[in-house]
Amino acid sequence: MPTTPKGSWCGPVVGTRFPRHLGVDQYGDMVDLYDFAGEGKVIVLDMATGWCQPCMELMRWFMDPNDLEVQNNPWWSDAFLPIRDLVLSGEVRWLTVLYEDTEYGP
Repeated sequence: MPTTPKGSWCGPVVGTRFPRHLGVDQYGDMVDLYDFAGEGKVIVLDMATGWCQPCMELMRWFMDPNDLEVQNNPWWSDAFLPIRDLVLSGEVRWLTVLYEDTEYGP
């Protein structure tokens, strides 16, 4: 397995295998993140929470192009604008994993 850079953070390098993750989707069905692999598309894995205001603003922005609230965040960059078009066209798969609900539970 490839090694990761040393330092105060750790990031995957080319060839690193993403760990298998099973979860329940919004419909109550089991989902394996590996089900989204092998399509030849970039997959963005967005780790979010049910209480995170910027996370909710980002999801609203994906669903409603007129909702521009997310652009008021200090981390926002106009370089993000083409991402929505790539996701909506199907060229990029955007997967959001909610790992805490609004009561800070799993």
